[in-house]
Amino acid sequence: MNRGASLLGAALALALLAGCGDLDTSYATRGQASVNGVDVLHSQLAGALPLSGFTRLSPRAAGRDLLIHVARATELPEDPACTWISDWLEEEDGRQFVLVLRDGTLAPWLCRRWAAEAAAEAVRQPARQAELQAAGERLTQRALREDLDDAALAAPGVTRRCALFAVTGRDDAHVAQIAGWWEGQAPLPMRLRAVPSAADAEPLITADGQPWAIAIPFGGSRLVVVAGATALLDAAQVDHRSRDLTGALIAGLVGFGAPARAGWIEHLAVRSNDDPEPPNILAMLFGKPPFNWVAFHLLALVVVFLAWKATWLGRTEAPRDRRVERFARHVDALALHLRQARALRAVVEAIARAVGRKPAAAPPVTTAEAFAQVQDLYRPESRGRPPPQEPP
Repeated sequence: MNRGASLLGAALALALLAGCGDLDTSYATRGQASVNGVDVLHSQLAGALPLSGFTRLSPRAAGRDLLIHVARATELPEDPACTWISDWLEEEDGRQFVLVLRDGTLAPWLCRRWAAEAAAEAVRQPARQAELQAAGERLTQRALREDLDDAALAAPGVTRRCALFAVTGRDDAHVAQIAGWWEGQAPLPMRLRAVPSAADAEPLITADGQPWAIAIPFGGSRLVVVAGATALLDAAQVDHRSRDLTGALIAGLVGFGAPARAGWIEHLAVRSNDDPEPPNILAMLFGKPPFNWVAFHLLALVVVFLAWKATWLGRTEAPRDRRVERFARHVDALALHLRQARALRAVVEAIARAVGRKPAAAPPVTTAEAFAQVQDLYRPESRGRPPPQEPP
């Protein structure tokens, strides 16, 4: 390890002397202070190409020329993802899909390295020997706990396959030499615990003679499989050889097919081209707790409110003015009573007295008879006669 890396390792160890509980070991994250983060890899790729982030494999992601995914778990791609990747690569030439597999974390290696730095510092500072030895012990115990979460992609001698490639497990050992796109002594934290392979695969970078990064052709495009990310993670970039290896990997990817835009894929889940079915709001409100509890209570309150307002919710226009109609009915009733009281005879007799004539002997029974008798009273030959005299 060079002098700068050693000093930085000592500084990291001294920063953790109060305890290593704050060590963030989340894997393949960005924007967090995790020793296993990939901010450096992301930023270097973004510096070489316009880079967009995508949550899943989607039609929008398919518009990029280069896609990269850093696996967060020790699993191989599932069949839907393999189908999407192969179809996407075969649609056009010059495309690349880069899959960086997980081969463990840096946390165990770093904790052991910091524990060794603490032990060496304890020798140089006798006054703080007890404190530094205790810190070294805590870091050693933390390394043991991190080992439990540091599962291998494949056990030694075991081959795992997906629809695109296979990986074969090997003993966990430090890598000594790198060849291919970059040549030299391997970065200190670099390991090779699973070797990728596929038909017609071309080794791009080898580690101690074993393929570490391979290219699988798909027509004029290719799938690049990187066996592990430990040499590419943020904490590994303390070693200048990790920085050089990361730069060489990105330069090799950018040099293929002259890609214009790149995409960072967070998860190898496939998003359908079809629009999702619209949600059934009524089913959500009345069929799923706790929404249905609130919905039924509100419905009951609405029913009570409507029942309370039932009289008000009737007709809202002003009532009709029926005074004229009622007066007409009164007039009709009065006329009926007058007819029944022989009023027609009284009218004819009054007209006869006015014109000086004698009314007909037979009193009128109907309005037509009364009108005819009145006409007779006004005949010309009868005008000028004096009115009959009342008997003494």
